[in-house]
Formats: sequence, C-alpha cells, structure tokens
Amino acid sequence: MNKISKGRTALVMVFAIPFLYPFVIAVFMAIEPKKEYVNNPAALPHSVTFGLLKQVWKEQRLGPGIVNSVISTAVGAVVVVAASSTAAFWLSRRNSLASRSVMGVILSGWLFPGVVWIIPFFVLISRVHLTNNLIVLGVVYGATNVPFGVYLLYHAIKQVAPHEVLEACRLDGCNQLQEFVRIVVPLLRPAIATLTALAVVWSWGDFLIGLIMLNDQSKFPVTLAAASIANKNNVNSQEQAGAAVIALLPMLLIFLVAQRAIVRGFVSGATRE
Repeated sequence: MNKISKGRTALVMVFAIPFLYPFVIAVFMAIEPKKEYVNNPAALPHSVTFGLLKQVWKEQRLGPGIVNSVISTAVGAVVVVAASSTAAFWLSRRNSLASRSVMGVILSGWLFPGVVWIIPFFVLISRVHLTNNLIVLGVVYGATNVPFGVYLLYHAIKQVAPHEVLEACRLDGCNQLQEFVRIVVPLLRPAIATLTALAVVWSWGDFLIGLIMLNDQSKFPVTLAAASIANKNNVNSQEQAGAAVIALLPMLLIFLVAQRAIVRGFVSGATRE
C-alpha cells in the first residue's frame, strides 16, 4: 500500500468516527454487566455479558420485529429492482421529449422528502384500508427508492448495453422483451446487486414510513420495535442500547457483506480507453 492509499484510508477512518462512535458506545453499554455500568457509566466494560441482549430479545419481542423487517425489505427490494430496471430500459431505448419528461418526473422524486408526502399518502391508503400491511409497506419502500434505481440502472444500461449491441440483437430476431431478459439483465447484474443491497439497507433502517403506516405493534419492523422500548416504564438506558444494537446489527452486516458488490456496481459501467 503506497502513501496515497494509506492517506486515503486514514482520512476515511477519521470521517467514519462520528458515525461509528454512537454504535460502539451502544455495544459497550449492551454487553457491560449492570453493576459495572451503574458504578461508572462512562468507563469501558471490564467484563462481557450477553444476558441483557437475551433479556431484551425475549421481553421486547424483537424476533418477530426482525421477521417483519425481512418481509417488508424483501418486498421493497423486489419492487425497486423490477420497477427501476424496466423503466431504465424503456427510457434508455428512446430519445424523445416524452421519455426525457418521464425521466425528469421520476428523478424529481428525490426533491421531496418523506415528511412532505407521507401524511397525505397515509390518508389515501387508510381510506382503502391498506394500513398495517407489511406488503404495502414494502411496496412503499420500493417506490421511494425508484428514483435512485432508475438513475443508477439507466446510466449502467447506456454503458454496458449500448444501442449497437441491442440493434444487432434485433437483426437476429429478438424482440424488446428478449433483449431485456437475455441481454440487458445479465449485463446489469453488478448494478442490480448494488441497488438491491442499498435498497435493503435503506429500508431496514427506515423509521418514519413505518411509524406512520403501522399502528399494530405486532406488525412493527425491528427498528420500530426497538424504538418503542423508550415509551415503556422501568426501561433503563442499557436495555434501550441493547435493543438498538439488535435492530442495527443486521443492517451493518448486510452492508459489510455487500460492500464489494456495491463498489463493483458503481464502477462496472466505467468506460475504458
């Protein structure tokens, strides 16, 4: 590793400290014996125990919360990949005012934060009795990530499946569906893997959308289940920290496992001289 690489690594580590520090503190609080924490909350643990994590897992029903999170995030990932890939393919094959207008409308979704549209959206779905539904929650997760997905896959298609390649397929007798399934999708695998990983991480860490759309605690994803502990009586900060660690750990593990796929997806379409 040369000096430039070492300098970049050190710089990244410095910038990561403010983001990792709260999680590391929460881990220390969750595994520290209660007596040690009461005597000196600011000290590092001298011994480790997982009794508190087991207690929080059992009493706060975080297991069902993880199952709910898996269902909603899986639905969201399927929705965003399906919608983004088909929309990006359609837009990339056309160079008209209509396609550019559609692209602009889709990308404008980035301009509106969730707090702007979530309440009106909740009013609409409550009228058709679609609240407290994990499948609907997953569809909303997917829809909120579609603008990013279309942007990512659109540029990936332009680079890995240029017009000349697909034109040759048409001359061989392929229709657009065959082009998409047999040519574009296999070439887009790195970008699709990137989109899937990011969609899962973003959906798993969501709090606002789930809070608005769900009021049945049995349907709460793990982030809401962990946050609801703060509203209960006789719950100390160690238990809250333990619940937060259990809720966030799967998301961090997914990101760590998928980080290479994420990088490959972003650089797979880079042009080479």
